[in-house]
Amino acid sequence: MRTFVRAAAVVAAGLVVVAAGTGVAGAQPVPPPEPTPADQAAQYACVQEELDFAALPQQAIEDPVVFSALVADAAQKCEDVRAPAPAVPAPPVA
Repeated sequence: MRTFVRAAAVVAAGLVVVAAGTGVAGAQPVPPPEPTPADQAAQYACVQEELDFAALPQQAIEDPVVFSALVADAAQKCEDVRAPAPAVPAPPVA
């Protein structure tokens, strides 16, 4: 009888460990999809709007810390920019 109780306890403990491992693996976020070339073009356009490319070299020389902050801020703002989805034509009405 003791052997049965020990075996049941070991199996139960194993199930708890497996369930906990599955819960942790399921809780991990799904990585975002890679940007398409159209998305990358939209992100570049966003960065161009955020930054003055003509003034960037001078800003980098004058104050590298502010320059880095400006570029990082623009990159963060434009990271989630995606190209608009292509228009789906409406089905013909009969």
